[in-house]
Amino acid sequence: MKQYVKLLPFPLFTYMIIATMTALVYATNSPWIHVCLGFLPFFFTLGLLVAISTLIHPYWATKKLALTSLIVKLINVPAYVFIVGVIVEGASSLQNQLWNLLFAALLASLLQTGLYAMAGIRKAKQEKRIEREFLYVFSSFLLVVDIVAAILLYNKCK
Repeated sequence: MKQYVKLLPFPLFTYMIIATMTALVYATNSPWIHVCLGFLPFFFTLGLLVAISTLIHPYWATKKLALTSLIVKLINVPAYVFIVGVIVEGASSLQNQLWNLLFAALLASLLQTGLYAMAGIRKAKQEKRIEREFLYVFSSFLLVVDIVAAILLYNKCK
């Protein structure tokens, strides 16, 4: 169980986006905004460090890397649905800065999980379990398609 603690920054960053957005919309004069805006870059940096360190030196077997990548992506799905829904629904009514913040945070979250998925893709390619590494890498950075790629990678690594 301790080994999965390394994966916490990924969902914490994604769900901190929702907390920040909620604080910006409903608690405009609250100190919560500063707390959320402080934790947002902290969890992003922490997740990026975990993803890059895993990419440089994968510490798990290929199957476990593919499984943890799939788990991280599936945990983020409800947050992605909420954030995309707010962006689409409130594109005309939201303040321009809030919309830009949400969109940038969504892209940053996809960057984190995509880099983490690259570690499993690279290791699967080294073990010759997949042929088209580029397609897996490219699709790991696209919303919705990344989950399909993670499922396919896990099936190939079984």
